[in-house]
Amino acid sequence: MVTYGNSSSGSSSSSNDHSGYGGGGGGGGGGGHRGRRGEVHGTRRYRVARATAKGVVYVDYKDVDSLRRLMSPNGKIYSAKRLGVTAREQRMISQAIKRARYMGLLPYTNATL
Repeated sequence: MVTYGNSSSGSSSSSNDHSGYGGGGGGGGGGGHRGRRGEVHGTRRYRVARATAKGVVYVDYKDVDSLRRLMSPNGKIYSAKRLGVTAREQRMISQAIKRARYMGLLPYTNATL
């Protein structure tokens, strides 16, 4: 049973006990040492957003090899937190993957069920 606040419905844990929110320190997922600018230890950022000569940032939907690294083997797009990209870059990545899927360059699913 999940209780919220300070209800006294037989719960023996205190209201500050956050043991149900992931293990270890850091709040969710075991903590981990944070290095440069939000980068969790052991992961690396994917650089797929490119800039033109005028400084316009874009993601190329025809670059299938780099887009394939941003997807799970089943065809799901990885989250921005996992990829280490900004929200704007994540929107561009998802739009590029959807365009590549529509053009037939990337599969919608794994299709090996």
